[in-house]
Amino acid sequence: MSSLTVQTSQLYPDIIDITKSPKEKYNAIFSVEAKLHTEKKDLDSSDGVILNSIYIIRDYVENISDYIEIQLSMHLGTYIYDVYNYLDNIEVTLITHKQLYRDSKPFITKERYKAVYLLDKNSKIPTMVNQSKTDLDQNLPIAITLQLLDRSVETLRIKTTQGNFDRKLNPKNKDMSVKTFLKSIISEESNKILIENKPALDGISIEEPDQKGELRSITIPSYTRIVELPELLQNKNIGVYNAGIGNYIQIFGTDHYTYKKIFFIYSLYNGKKYNKAEYKIIFYNPTTSIISLTDITYKYEDKILKIIPHTVSIINDLKETGVMSEGSGFRISNANKFMKKPVKVTEKGPVFKKDELCSEISYKKRKDNLNFAPNRFVTGNQFSLTSEILRNTGGYITLEVSNLDHDFIYPGASCKIMYENKENKVKEIFGVIHRAIITYTPVITSMPLNYSTKTVELVSHVTLQVFCHPE
Repeated sequence: MSSLTVQTSQLYPDIIDITKSPKEKYNAIFSVEAKLHTEKKDLDSSDGVILNSIYIIRDYVENISDYIEIQLSMHLGTYIYDVYNYLDNIEVTLITHKQLYRDSKPFITKERYKAVYLLDKNSKIPTMVNQSKTDLDQNLPIAITLQLLDRSVETLRIKTTQGNFDRKLNPKNKDMSVKTFLKSIISEESNKILIENKPALDGISIEEPDQKGELRSITIPSYTRIVELPELLQNKNIGVYNAGIGNYIQIFGTDHYTYKKIFFIYSLYNGKKYNKAEYKIIFYNPTTSIISLTDITYKYEDKILKIIPHTVSIINDLKETGVMSEGSGFRISNANKFMKKPVKVTEKGPVFKKDELCSEISYKKRKDNLNFAPNRFVTGNQFSLTSEILRNTGGYITLEVSNLDHDFIYPGASCKIMYENKENKVKEIFGVIHRAIITYTPVITSMPLNYSTKTVELVSHVTLQVFCHPE
């Protein structure tokens, strides 16, 4: 049998379709300009303030927004006289020339952030100097590291709410479904926050809940943050998703020219939601890493993002490791049915109907028939328990992508990984994106050359962790 090559791969036609040049002009490199705002003045490239790099962590399981670090270079005199004394209240604007042009012109996005001076990463920069600004500027430029905070997230993360909601007490609450309730509360509270006289959010996206029942009543404790509401319903009320819950605020590109700041609520461990997802992501695992290093590594149209990652050689399969140690399911007594008399009256007397009171759920049966479903006692919410089972029976695949616009990856995105197995058959794995690490590094590493331009050319590298059930 001949060895598999790129041309003989069944994925080859899709890969070629992705790598062909779009109709509009395209540049794999991002051109970015940074502006530093202090209380006294705005500093940019004309003042010697140049962007060196961008580092972003998106953790869709543990966090609620991006962790962003940037490195700026500037003259020491500028830092001492124009920046240092105002570091307790500074902001940064990033002006980005996107990859796909519009009407033969670069499409530009602009976002202004609150900036935090990181003491530990800037500890070696001299501050006790006794020289003029002109003399200090004769030294080599220095590099400072700042953390950027989205200004909408900065306020939304501390916005609180409270109240009692009951259809009997509040007749106006006709629709008490989980999705409607979450959207109503979050939109009402977020609309109270204005950033530059504009709403803090452009929209709210809630994945369709597995919980089809309605809230009978709910009390939101005082000082509950709105970013805590989804988890409150998931774990301390009737539940939302069978496969965990997450919420995240970020900018998402709904197409190449439309970017919106959205509050996302989503499940974490259900890869099969791909079939119902409005925006889909497909990874085509190439047989060689050469293709994944081309300028064009993705295609985004009609709400489908097709990506060529670097070659993936390891597809994690947890086999029965999690099943053996944690069990493959659970047993509970349903708290909602205790008062419904789960018995059947017969001529010989009452007979206990176990199936009306108890639930026994198994995710996977072991081949040796030694199945283990631990008892979780009494509860009225099975959603948090099924989430735990799905989390324990899955694994992660790590994908790396070059030249990808990270704004096209949305929180808890459902995706499909296409690859060819040892029999040269195309296989599919469905997963959910849990984590993204994004780095933007300069094309030209020479600092003097970067000082001669208004914008700095950067290339992107994205590492994605995808949760999946390989079977």
